[in-house]
Amino acid sequence: MSGWRPFKKLLMRYAVLVLFLNLITACAAPLPELQRFVSDTEPICSVAVLPFVNDSKFDQGEIVVQRIMVAGLTEFPGLKIAGEGDVRKLYPELRIFPGEQPDIKQMQIIGSRLEVQALIAGKIVEMSQETKDGEINPVLEIHLQVFDAQSGQTLWTTFHRRDGHDFRKLMHFGLINTVSELAKIMAEEIYLEWQNEGFALCEK
Repeated sequence: MSGWRPFKKLLMRYAVLVLFLNLITACAAPLPELQRFVSDTEPICSVAVLPFVNDSKFDQGEIVVQRIMVAGLTEFPGLKIAGEGDVRKLYPELRIFPGEQPDIKQMQIIGSRLEVQALIAGKIVEMSQETKDGEINPVLEIHLQVFDAQSGQTLWTTFHRRDGHDFRKLMHFGLINTVSELAKIMAEEIYLEWQNEGFALCEK
């Protein structure tokens, strides 16, 4: 029996390790996929967020996500953000219809009028909040583009997809139940990735 005790302790440690690794795997965060098109850029310290496009069936999903993204931008010290109303005022004047993204010429005009360095455009690819087996599982898939406001050139693009099950833990602790909660987390993850590209590294 004396030989069994060390083996039993080793077995228990192995079981705990396996459980821990399973939890890490289950809760691992799928990182945003960023593709860069320009090798060197100055730190972006002024932006305008263009009205998002909604390709999902979630009513007004583009407004929900856009405003959450803008709220996340306000957390960056020194970053100048054009007002949503100022951006939308330019759309009728430039004959940009709802659900459309400005062309290069229109982006240059928007950037000049609002005096910003970059424009952020977003598309909601998928957005849903379904209930299955008594559980709510939100899903959000977004595609973002950052443009140089002077040239209209694409600086980088970001694709990110998450669902509530990414946060599943033991005893249902920490579940995400709404698309707005999910969008807030995704915004934080995206902006962290963008900072590596020189975004919002501005003086206070």
